Parts: sequence; structure tokens; C-alpha cells
Amino acid sequence: MTAPAFDRPTRGAWLPRTYGDFERLKGRPVYSADGVRLGVVTHIYHPLRYRPDATNHHYLLVARCRGLMRRVVRPLYVPETALQAITVERVVLALRRDQIRREGWAHAPPDLRWFQRS
Repeated sequence: MTAPAFDRPTRGAWLPRTYGDFERLKGRPVYSADGVRLGVVTHIYHPLRYRPDATNHHYLLVARCRGLMRRVVRPLYVPETALQAITVERVVLALRRDQIRREGWAHAPPDLRWFQRS
């Protein structure tokens, strides 16, 4: 039996079929393109208005922890367009850690009011 397409690693554009596909990412660790663990997906932001294509219109909220006491630091708002690979075990972004710092993802995007957090 072949694994569902969602669970196979993908490169380039990821094309989810449903909003439920995004929900399945909750709890998965997120890594940068250079292999640095950034945190864990805790929430998904779906557009308030349903879009049948369901692509390029979501944000992943990634909780980050640092230090021995695992203190929580500012989360990342990762746009769906930054996803490079998705497996059963992890989500890999298309950017290296130093590039991610320059993206400004530690701040909520200005259009977030048009999204629903789940």
C-alpha cells in the first residue's frame, strides 16, 4: 500500500488538498533548510473566507523554546509559501536560519485579522 501523498516528502511547492491537511501539521517540529530546529507547529491560521484551492493562504504558528529551562520566546508566523518539505516526522522550511531572522516572522503579519486561528 502506498503512503498518502501528504505524508511523502515534497520539494518545491506543496499543494494541500484540504484545510484538514494543514491541521495535521500541528505538533510537528519545524526545521530550517540548514537543519536547525526552530520549534513546533502549535496553531494554523486559515483564511476567514474559504478558498477551494487552499494554497498559499495559510500561516503556521511555530512556538520556539530556548535554553536548558526551555523558556518560550516569541513565536514565528510562517507563511505557507516558505514550506519546502513535509514528512510524517517534520516540516522543513525553504530558508536557512539566518534568512528566517531577516524575514520578520517574529511579528504577526498585517493581514492576520483576515485569518482564523485553529
